[in-house]
Amino acid sequence: DPGLVTNLGSPSHTVGQWSNDPTIQWTWTAATDNLSGIQGYGIYENTSASLPGQTLDIGPVTSFTSAAYPSSNSPRYFNIRSVDRSDNWDAQFASTGPYFIDTTLPTAPPSIQTTTHPVGSTRCEQRITVRWNAASDAHSGVQGYGIFWSPSPTSNPGNVLDTTSRQDTEILAPGTWYLHVKTVDVAGNWSTAVAHFGPFRISDECGSSYCSTNASSRGLPGRMSATGADDASDNDLRVEASQLPTNTVGFFLASATSGFVANPGGSQGNLCLGGGVGRYSNTVLNSGATGSFGLNLDLTAVPTPTGSISITAGMTYHWQAWFRDANPGVTSNLTDGVRILFY
Repeated sequence: DPGLVTNLGSPSHTVGQWSNDPTIQWTWTAATDNLSGIQGYGIYENTSASLPGQTLDIGPVTSFTSAAYPSSNSPRYFNIRSVDRSDNWDAQFASTGPYFIDTTLPTAPPSIQTTTHPVGSTRCEQRITVRWNAASDAHSGVQGYGIFWSPSPTSNPGNVLDTTSRQDTEILAPGTWYLHVKTVDVAGNWSTAVAHFGPFRISDECGSSYCSTNASSRGLPGRMSATGADDASDNDLRVEASQLPTNTVGFFLASATSGFVANPGGSQGNLCLGGGVGRYSNTVLNSGATGSFGLNLDLTAVPTPTGSISITAGMTYHWQAWFRDANPGVTSNLTDGVRILFY
């Protein structure tokens, strides 16, 4: 009987791995026969290592390229058996495999699973985490995702594997942002569909202003603002009062509820807080030459009339500033209010 081919393998595909190339090339070192010589080979492309039949399929060549295989979860094996010019068939055969073919495109992620920033909301927390529901792939399985953040609602990420997880955390500059996600499977097929998540709006100020106020002796209404993060666990929030008279003194007020009281206690301003109002009266500040003052808050010790409380996720809280004023005699005034929902 003739001998076996040797060095059987594939230069185009790797054993045990998925590929999106549907045609496989095999090469080998020719079998030998001591008498009549090698006539050719019987080959069998199958889903397992199997003995080819006694049919001459190819001549005395040293390579073979398959037709295009369809995508399948079943493996492919190449089996080859020698026959000499006297029609003697080798009782044994050589085999290589398994090879896996997947040319089917995966889907894009169907939807957002969770996000630190609700879609359409505006937050000052610049660190955002979005987790999406898994994409699907019929054969080789999902390998990961290409992601891209942009101000456009319809951007397309490049075909670059950015993450194998189903979430992304980014620090975004203030503005309106969308997250774009596409899928790549283990075989290297990229989804043509792209998932677009958003808009996510990042503001350079926290919360929103509310409540009308009256102009001070400077001729402008005092303005209240907050910067930092509206994530309560960050404990990173600064409040600031601006457009105040220069070189005046004041302090901040806080409450869980909003309200409106015109000219409380003879003030020429309006109180925008309701319920139990806490005072940062131990921290009296001066507006200096800029007509403004600010305070880095400790969200674990927010004053109330009965002590201090901690701000936690889901709470909405309000701040306002009280300051000395003159109109023309000595009086007081108040800024507008700022309302912040914490996450």
